[in-house]
Amino acid sequence: MKHHCSGFLNIRAPPIPDTGFPFSPPTTSGDTPKHQPPQTNMHPTATTTASLYYREGSSNKVYQAAIEPKDDDFIVTYAYGRRGNTLTTGTKTDVLVPLTTATRLFDKVGTYEELKLEGVEGVVFKDIDAPFTPGRPNSGGPQLKFKFVESASFVVLARNPQRSVTLGLYPAGGDSPVPAGNVTIPPNHEVPAPDDVVEIKKRHLKDLGPLHPAATTTVESFLRCGDLASGFTRLQCPDCGHERLLAFTCKVRHFCPSCHQRRVRSTSDWIATAVCHEVPHRQFVFTIPKDLRGIFRKRRQLLTHLFHTATETLRDAFRIRLKLPDGKLGAIAPVHTFG
Repeated sequence: MKHHCSGFLNIRAPPIPDTGFPFSPPTTSGDTPKHQPPQTNMHPTATTTASLYYREGSSNKVYQAAIEPKDDDFIVTYAYGRRGNTLTTGTKTDVLVPLTTATRLFDKVGTYEELKLEGVEGVVFKDIDAPFTPGRPNSGGPQLKFKFVESASFVVLARNPQRSVTLGLYPAGGDSPVPAGNVTIPPNHEVPAPDDVVEIKKRHLKDLGPLHPAATTTVESFLRCGDLASGFTRLQCPDCGHERLLAFTCKVRHFCPSCHQRRVRSTSDWIATAVCHEVPHRQFVFTIPKDLRGIFRKRRQLLTHLFHTATETLRDAFRIRLKLPDGKLGAIAPVHTFG
């Protein structure tokens, strides 16, 4: 079945202008394209090359491809790795091919590697005669999803709860492995034993910055919620002596459905019975301008001043509206730092 690339649909990242960042051309000229297509009018015995460079944060990668003559035909070769280190080399053609075939493969390889360096999730291919359908296709049918992944071999150091294992790597010239983090094994795979060598695959995704420590703590607490192995309280009936174990909960708001709903009910009951009076109530929403949100995110102590400013604004507005210069305002003011 013949396939060709269907334009990468909506999972392709926006085109990066030829400004040299994050891709840099092989030369210092700002007008040199980051990916140089093969010259179709070149002499058949010449070699066509292209290089892709990626610099962002600690990443400094290079990918090179070339059309090289061999006997009366051609091959497409490649090399990739970290700049300044020894590159991994290989060939994209198992057999010798004509120049037109090599040129077409060379151009596809360049586009494919450029997308990988951009950090997109993958590409979509379709039957050459199939109509174009935007979006990510389901499994099967005339369209095929291909996800970019990177893989590496690790040694399992230990098994952890919740289908997790600790991985390790052997340093150059070292006899003992160094811990390299934990990974969760999917349900359709068997959990490896310590000292097993496993192949770990990581999907290519756009770098969204570091994960906030609170996010990891929240998820880990949620996974332990209601688990007797994480702690419990023993309840006993004073009359019959019957006992029951009650597992500890995570008490995480918003993320854990059961704990959040329990807190919502208890808080709303307390407000309705102990705080609010039998008078009409109104709801007001104050939002922080987008340009100022970063300040409040980094200096959360300012949220207290935000409460005072909001309630004072409402108080002054009602005093003017009701012509009560000494009027007092009662308000319940929660803060929402999400959504």
